[in-house]
Amino acid sequence: MDNKKYYHELTDKEYIEEIESQDVTYGDIVNRYKQPDWCTHPDALLGCLGCWTLVFSRKLINPERCKECECFKNLSGWTQDLPEHESNYWFIVIRLEQTNTNYILLL
Repeated sequence: MDNKKYYHELTDKEYIEEIESQDVTYGDIVNRYKQPDWCTHPDALLGCLGCWTLVFSRKLINPERCKECECFKNLSGWTQDLPEHESNYWFIVIRLEQTNTNYILLL
């Protein structure tokens, strides 16, 4: 049974005691906490590689706010079709505006 607490449900006191006051990595956060049930992002709690709203604005997370996200899953089923991928890899294109160069980051 999974006894992990939801990251977005941490109180300010818990967040300060368990996250800010310790040497905690995003890997530690993934191991200690879970993401919302409606979130299908494969690694939502992995900092900049995860869901920025969840990681950096945890108190604002709720199903209503997330419902437009491509990773949102209504508990009764998908709210939208997700794009099919040929592999388990996610590709992110990072655009550097100054040089107009595109980089592909393989996660």
